[in-house]
Parts: sequence; C-alpha cells; structure tokens
Amino acid sequence: MFGHSMEDGALTMCLVLAADSFQRAVPEGRLRPLIWSGVWVGLGFQAKMLEAWMVLPALAAAYLLFAPGTARRRLAHLAAAGVVMLAVSMSWVALYTFTPARDRPYVSGSTDNSAIAMIFGYNGLSRFGIQIPGAATGTELQVGPNGVQIVNPGQPTGTPRGGSAGSGQQPVPGRAPARTPGAQQALGGPAAANAAGASGRAKLLGGRFGAETGWLYPLALLGLAYGLARWRRAPRTDPVRGGFAAWGIWLLTFGLIFSAMGTVPHTAYIASLAPPLAALSGAGIVLLWRAYRAGGRAAWLLPAAVLAELAWAGWLWSGYASFLPCARWAALAVGLAAAAVLVAGLLPRLHARPVTAALAVAVTAMLAAPAIWSASVLDVKYAGTSYDAGAGPAGVNQGQACGPGRPAGNSALCADAQEP
Repeated sequence: MFGHSMEDGALTMCLVLAADSFQRAVPEGRLRPLIWSGVWVGLGFQAKMLEAWMVLPALAAAYLLFAPGTARRRLAHLAAAGVVMLAVSMSWVALYTFTPARDRPYVSGSTDNSAIAMIFGYNGLSRFGIQIPGAATGTELQVGPNGVQIVNPGQPTGTPRGGSAGSGQQPVPGRAPARTPGAQQALGGPAAANAAGASGRAKLLGGRFGAETGWLYPLALLGLAYGLARWRRAPRTDPVRGGFAAWGIWLLTFGLIFSAMGTVPHTAYIASLAPPLAALSGAGIVLLWRAYRAGGRAAWLLPAAVLAELAWAGWLWSGYASFLPCARWAALAVGLAAAAVLVAGLLPRLHARPVTAALAVAVTAMLAAPAIWSASVLDVKYAGTSYDAGAGPAGVNQGQACGPGRPAGNSALCADAQEP
C-alpha cells in the first residue's frame, strides 16, 4: 500500500500502533499507553477519517472487560483516552471550520462547504444509503487513464471560493470540473459492482476482495474460537483472553461494516482487516502447534486447519486459474502431504509424532497462497494502480484501465472508457 499514493497504508500503520499501545495498557490498567492509543487512532482519522474510528469498539470493550482495577477507574481511563482521541481526530476539522470561507479551499463531497458533511455524510453515512443535509449525494464511476475511478459529484463548477452554487462566478482553480454527460458516464449494475468493488453481504468472501485479504479466514477464525474456548475459565484480567477478544472484535466489527456497505469503492479499504487476521492467525498457529504436540482431541485441530486452509485457498485461487498454476498445484500437493503426515501421527497404531520439520511444512502450506499473492506486487503488472492498491491478478482484471499493454478486463468498462 505504501507503494501507491493512497492513505490506507498510513491508516493501517496507525491502527497497528494504536493496538501496540493498547496492549501495553491492558495488563496493568495503565492510562498513559491508553492515551497514546487514542493519539494513534486520531492520527489514523487524519488519514482515512471515520474508518479509523471503526477500531474503537474493540479497544474500548477489551479494556473495559479485561483491564484490572474498578469499573469506575476503567471508565475514567477510557473517557480520558476518548477525549484525546477526539481532539486529535477533529483538529484539522476545527481549523478548517473556523477559517473564513474566502481563505480556504472548497470541501469536495459537500454541497455547503462543510467538512462535517463531507466526513460524516458523503464519506460516512452515505456509504450505507443514508443522506444528511450538506453531503453530496452518491458517487459516479468512470474508467480513465489510471483505471476505474470514483468521480465525486461534490461542488459544481461556477461556485466561488466560500460562495454558494449557482452564483455564476468563475470556478476556483483545482476544483473538480462539472459533470457532463459525454465526459463522465455513470456505470450501473454488474459493471459498476465489478469495477469499484463487489456489492452484497458476502463481498468479502470471494471474488476481488477475498483474493486480496481473505486467504487466512479459516485459520484466523479457528484460532479465535480455540483461543477463547481454551481460556474460557481464565481470570477476568487474563491478557491472553483479552488479546483474543480485542482482535476478534476488531475483525468482526470491520467485517460487518464492510459487508453492510452498499459498495466498497477501493480494494485498499479492506487492508484494515489484515492486522486482526495476522494476529489471530499467528496466535492460532502457536496454539494449534502446541495442542498437536500435547495430544488428545485438540490435536486434530492442526490437520483440520491445514485442510481447511488448502480447500479455501484452492477455491479462491480457482477464479484465477491462469495465475501461476504450477505454484497453485505445488502448494496444494505439499499441503495435502503435510496434512496426511499429521493425521498419520495421530493414529494409535503408528505411535509416532511428526518431527518439527513436518509441522513447519504444514504451517508453510497454509501460508503459501497468501505469500505468493503478496509477493506478486514485486511485478508492477500485479501491484495495482495509483488509484487502487492491490495484489495478484484480481487487481489487474478489475483495477486497471483498458488500453495498450493492459488487460482487456470487463468489456462494458472498456467500451465506456472509449467515451470522449
């Protein structure tokens, strides 16, 4: 993501740093690192606005439930961190709002030059079909030189600096041009959904988005379920259970919000799912490895995770069968062999446990597909565009414009790209 001029890399970095500070605050109920967590969320708001606040339910709930101290003390700490977070988040909004209209640029995405309407309306509630006064209505999609682009209807041409629409004065340089039917044609139906992001409740499970971030869903969810079950009788302040709860709520919150959005316009939006998926998958690998070595019924979870990951990766990869087919089949073959060794080690008649090398091969097989797709960004053809960061052929097929040297993509989009 940092290879493109997009803000999602900075947002994800800020959220990870917020989680780092948060995890130092919870074990001892410390206020200072909790406030720093709020600072990092506020800085994330500067990068991507309301998407940064989506992490707040996870951090607040985990601190309230698992930090030591009285409930009153924990609530006071959360209130203090919340005030700091809100101050950092809204600092530029306040500076902009109190700057005279004639001395500031017009806020695109609003009809009344309001940063509040742009943030909470156009870039907030409107993504769920809810309009608020002052927010621009809807988005348009077009195919241009840099790929599929979202055209902000924003402020029409002819509005003066700090003035109102329709005043007849000259447009301010740098402001988005007015919409004209010939130059910008809205896309509808499947073409729009495929171009700017899948729609529907299951958009994160397959297609474009599943192949970008969803490779580790089975491992992460299995690790979360086993971790919560394993530590269900632990004391309230147990940090391991608190960690599983925090990362699980993060994953659930972001997943539900993205699923509820009518359309996710950028693939890079869902990068904020990567931190909880990585944390839960890493913890899951450690726990399942230990359970396998300890024996018992829980030992079967590791081979089950390997097989689930292989099946899931095979299904996601099947939509792009022409992308490195040798690597696909090699990963599946190695994974099946590793799973067979793990299962054989659990059979009573064999009385033999696989060595550490066999366990390492099994873990490698689970991570092979996402590692291959991630490494594909080293080839510029698979690295997305300046408008939409991505990895693998999913970004190539749906995130780049038609033209010489580029994939044909959707025929409807290519036809639209030829409009004058």
